[in-house]
Amino acid sequence: MSADQARAFAQHHSSNEFLLALETHRAAYVHCLPEKVEAIETLWHAFARDGDPYVLDELEQVAHNLSGTAGTFGLKELSYKARVLELLLQEMLELNPRPADRALVMVAITSIRNLVNRECAALEERQS
Repeated sequence: MSADQARAFAQHHSSNEFLLALETHRAAYVHCLPEKVEAIETLWHAFARDGDPYVLDELEQVAHNLSGTAGTFGLKELSYKARVLELLLQEMLELNPRPADRALVMVAITSIRNLVNRECAALEERQS
């Protein structure tokens, strides 16, 4: 739901309806997060295998999008961690990647994976 759609919905519905719709969209977003992390991991492994800078660029874009959408849905910690990954990848694109950079990216991806697992578990608990 875009910001304009959210405003239009809020103008025509009660606060409770709006909050329910927002929570429904947030739950759907959280539900698809494991797929987003799998895409990140797949791209990273492809880059690690082949060293293709185009793959690294695509991975940076995926991290950027994750940072933005996570923030939109109030997942501030995930947004922050995805932004850290994005910045690491930008640095790798601008400079020659060093082994230490690769290790930091793996730590960032693992941190994102762990956080997504916690968010999904919390969502399941709220829905049961």
